[in-house]
Formats: sequence, structure tokens, C-alpha cells
Amino acid sequence: MPGDMPVPAKLYLFGGFRLVAPGPGPGPGQAGWRPVRIESVKGCALLAYLSSLGRVPASRERLSLLLWSDSDSRRARQNLRQVLFKLRRVLERHELDILRVDEQGVRLSPDGLRVDACEFDRLLAESTPAALSRALDLYSGEFLQDLSVDAPVFADWIAGMRAQYQSRAALCTASLLVAQRRAGQTMAALATARRALEIDPCQEDMHREVMSLCAEAGMQGAALNQYRVCRDILRRELDVEPDRATQDLYQSIQKHRAVQEPAAAAAVRAPGTRDHEPALAEAREVLAECERQYRRGEREAAGAALDRLIAEADRRIGHRPGSPSFGALDTLRHRAGILRAAILEASGNPAAARDRLRALERRRGGGAGQEIDLSYALSRTLCATGEAEEGLRYARRVLRLAAQSKGTAAPWYLAERLLFRLHLFAPRLDDMIKRLAVEAAGARERGDRVAAGEILAAQAMLEGYYGRTALMEASFESAHRTVARLADPRASAMLLQIEGLTRVWARDGQNAIDALDRALARATKTGDVIRGCVLRGLRGRAHLPLGRWDEARAALLDAIALSHSLDNVPYLPVFHAWLAEAEFRAGHGAAGLANAHRAWRMTQRQPWAWNCLPLMRALFLAHANAKRPNAKAVSWAARQVEALEASLGISHNSGARPHVRMAVPQAGRLT
Repeated sequence: MPGDMPVPAKLYLFGGFRLVAPGPGPGPGQAGWRPVRIESVKGCALLAYLSSLGRVPASRERLSLLLWSDSDSRRARQNLRQVLFKLRRVLERHELDILRVDEQGVRLSPDGLRVDACEFDRLLAESTPAALSRALDLYSGEFLQDLSVDAPVFADWIAGMRAQYQSRAALCTASLLVAQRRAGQTMAALATARRALEIDPCQEDMHREVMSLCAEAGMQGAALNQYRVCRDILRRELDVEPDRATQDLYQSIQKHRAVQEPAAAAAVRAPGTRDHEPALAEAREVLAECERQYRRGEREAAGAALDRLIAEADRRIGHRPGSPSFGALDTLRHRAGILRAAILEASGNPAAARDRLRALERRRGGGAGQEIDLSYALSRTLCATGEAEEGLRYARRVLRLAAQSKGTAAPWYLAERLLFRLHLFAPRLDDMIKRLAVEAAGARERGDRVAAGEILAAQAMLEGYYGRTALMEASFESAHRTVARLADPRASAMLLQIEGLTRVWARDGQNAIDALDRALARATKTGDVIRGCVLRGLRGRAHLPLGRWDEARAALLDAIALSHSLDNVPYLPVFHAWLAEAEFRAGHGAAGLANAHRAWRMTQRQPWAWNCLPLMRALFLAHANAKRPNAKAVSWAARQVEALEASLGISHNSGARPHVRMAVPQAGRLT
């Protein structure tokens, strides 16, 4: 694109409404994007509708009827003027000159806007395999799936557009599948067929395509499993059985597998035989299914399948250690071993789990990411078997490896950071809660109780944070019922930790402490020393709103000591900031200031917003509560708090928690 031409904004309609504008990138001189937040739902609806018309203007009467059909014409036109006024102000603030309003009507300027739905239509018309593949990538979900507008005419329009685009996406997958079949691209065709089932899982012909392609690729087990998936979906959604063609294909694959298995076993035992990628792909499918069974609580079935998978992998690795697929097969066997140990531990046999993990460690397979998983599992299991010192050694290794990988592979770190950053500060509360409710229902329907519990807990976090106490209680109750069926103390500990933290935000201090105490008991039982460290700190934080300064100090000092013994750096600044607040509240100004400065030095090495926010609160309190308050320092800390909260998406006009300065009576005159 020539340098003097403006970069168009992007409007996403698939998977939900989203508008982004050109902006500065992460580095100097780099281009990037910034979201354009349109508070008015009808403003979003208006943009979406106009984008479907291209350069053709829509009359004011047409738009009034579309969005305010239940109002008289005068009131409807007044509402339209207000929405257009607010919309133009938002667009001008982001320097987007895309809205045209004149006597003929209202339209968008396509030159300054790129719409994913329009690009999808263009690529579909182009009809080449490359274009169809790009079009399919654009279709990331239903048309405006999260936009709910109280306007019957507009709702009818959305329903029609969703049906049209779902039909076009199905046509796109069918055309791409034919092209990939002709080109002999079996694995690419398999991915496309699976994508078609994501769009519409009731397409029985696509289930047959997946079965045929899996069989052609040598993945008979995956093909047979696809038949079972197809049968379950048709029974649940349509109350019918698979038709004769699907059943015949299933029986044919079964017979072929029965003939091929003895020959395949002989080939595995023959030295020098090449590994086949289809066999490895089938093993991956088996492992994925075992993970799903484990998450559904079907431990016995998952354990038996994993034992067979591990035995087969050992046989292949033992006969051909120098083959090209050796590394991939060893990694797969490593993952299977960790999962098998987790099943043994969850079934009440931590000693057997420890022995399996020790054997895996001696093999030294799996790569850096799986070394974190292995060390984490060993830490927990060794503590559960009474080998606490050895367990602590592995916990330190987890933290060291997580720091080296920036936390992206550590399960404890990733889960908590996601919950904090995604669910706590959701910019559109109602939309996020609705989406989480749908996802939780889908997880329950799949039998994935772990995922359902996590999603319900996240939903409860949002409801509690924004003061919707009754809804929070109902969501937590549902989450506990879901997780209780797993009889997994680790999942229960995570849920109780989330509940405790949420109740702190909801100013339900005693119940927060009770939940955290129960979580700590479960973490201690399972030997999860890392979670135990975090829970001790959260218990200290929970005592602060209750005015229990001594209890808060004791719990936080305990958490800090354990963090140092583990070298658990990420949470130390937060613990010291909370300890500073406890000291200030107890009247120990010097000790509080010392802890605040210690937290400050730590955050210079870890400048994450979720670490800096409690620190700035502590500094604010330090200078505001001093014997000789420092107005300049208080003003600086207040500005820092506002900037940090803005970066995390907290709006002081959204009904969220009050600003930190409101907690200090003399703050107003100081700032």
C-alpha cells in the first residue's frame, strides 16, 4: 500500500462485533491496532447494517424502522439522530472518517473500512483453493453472535444474515474439500472436513468424509471414534440414528482394521521399517481422546487406553531409535505418561504416580514445556507421599523454568493470570457473562466437568466483582456441584481459591477466609506448595477489609517466607504491597513504608500492571496517612493508579469498585 494512503480500519462481524483502528505498534515505528469501543449497542447495530450495504445509502426512514419499529416515527427519527451523533463523536476521536450522513441517507465509506464479511464474500466468489482457505479463516463464528439488540426488525435481519453466512461457509468448506481431494491433500482435506463440522455438527455427510479421510490416512481408530461422535450428535440433536451409508462405512473400516492390525504389529517388530506419519497421527488422536475422558471423570477407561498407547510407543521407540519420527513419538509418550500419573494420583494412588513420574524423568524426554509439567507433577506428588523437601526442590524448578519461558507454559501461572486479566476486567460485562454461560452449558453437554467448573467460576468472578451477589452465589453453587462430581481435590482447590478472591472483592470477608482456608487444606493434602503459597497471601489480603491487621500481617509474612524458600518471585511484590497496607492500617508507618519501597524495587524488575496496582495503592496510603502528608506524592500515586486501572480496563463510571483515593478521608484535600 502506498505510504500516502490511509490504512483502513477493520470491522469484524463474524464471531461478534469488533471495530479496530490503525494505531502505534509495540515498538518504535511499528504499526498496530487499537480497539474502538462503541458503548451504544444500537450504534454497533447501525454500523453492522450499513457495512452490509457497501456504498449504497440507507434512508433515515429505513434505519428508524430497522432499530425502533415499536416507536412512533418522530421518536424513532430523534433516536436515530442521537445514535448518529454519538457514533460520529467516537469515530472522530479515533480519526476514522468512514460515516457519511447527507440528505440521501446514511452510508459507510468502504475506502476507509475493511469488513471481514465483505472480504469473505469476495474470496468465496473468487473460488480458488487459496481464496476459499482464506475465506474459511475469516469465518470465526456466527454473524454478530454476541450482539443482542432490542429491535424485532433488526433481530429478524440478523437471523437471516446468520443463516445466509452459515450456508455460504458450508458451501466454502464443501468446495475447498473437493479441491483438496482432487489434489491428493488428505490431511488438509481432513482439517477442512472437521472445520465443516464445527460450523454445523449435524452434517452426516461430513462425518462420513472425516471417517473416510481418517481411514485413508491410516487412522482407523480415529475413524471409528468419529462414527461414535456422529451417532451421539444425531441422537441428541435430531433423535435419529446414522443412515445406512454411515453404518456400512463404519463396518467396512472395522473389518479393514481387524485385517491390518496383525500386519502392522509385524511391521513394527521388523527392524529398519520406516515410521508412518498416519500411525503417529492416530496415536495423537488417541491421546487427545484420553485427555477428554480424564476431564470428564472417566479415569478407568482413559487409564486403560493410555497403558495400551504407552506400550505401543515403547515398542516402536525400542525398535527404531534413529527414525525421523522418534522425537515426536517420544514427546507423545512423555505426555501420555504424565497424564497416566495424574489419573493414578486422582484415583488415590500417589505412590504409583510418583514411580511413573520418576521413570519419565530418567528418560529425559518431552522438551522444555513438558519438563515444566513433569516437574510440577513431581512436586505435587512427592509432597503428597510425604517427601516434602524433595517436592520443594521440584517446585523451585517449576518456577525457574516458568520464569525462563515467561510463564506461558506453567499451568498454575497461566490459569491465574488469564482469570485475572480476562474475566476480572471484561469490558462488556453482560456480553461476557452471556458468552460464559453458553460456553459452560456446552462444556457440561460434552461432559467436560473441569472446563464447565472453570467457566462457571469465571462467570461468578465477574458477577461478584460488579456487585451482583445473588447471581454470584448461584454461579459458585453450580460450579461446586459440577467439580464435586470429579472428586478431584486440585480442581476443588482452584475453585475455592477463585471463590475466596471474588468474595474479597465483594467485601464478604469472613466467607472469603472460609473459602481460602478450605482451599489451603486441599492444596496441602495434594502437596501443591505453589498454590499453598498463593493462598496464604490471599488469606492475608482477605483480613484487611475486616480490620484484622495482626491476622493479615501474620498470613502475609508466612506467604512471603514461603515465597522466598520457593524463589517464587511473581507474587512477592503483591504480598509486600498488601503487607504495607496492613502496617499502615495498624499505625506502623515506618514498617509500611519499608514494605512499600521493597515492593516498588521488585516491580521495577517485573513491571506488570497487576503487580503495580496494589503497590500504588500502598504508596498512596503511605503518603496520605503520614504524620506530614505529602500532597505531591499522593497526587502522583493517584495518577499512577488511574493509569494502571485504565490499562486493565477498569472504568470508574461502570459501577466497578471505587477508586483507591475514596478509601482515604483526607485524600480529597491532598489531590
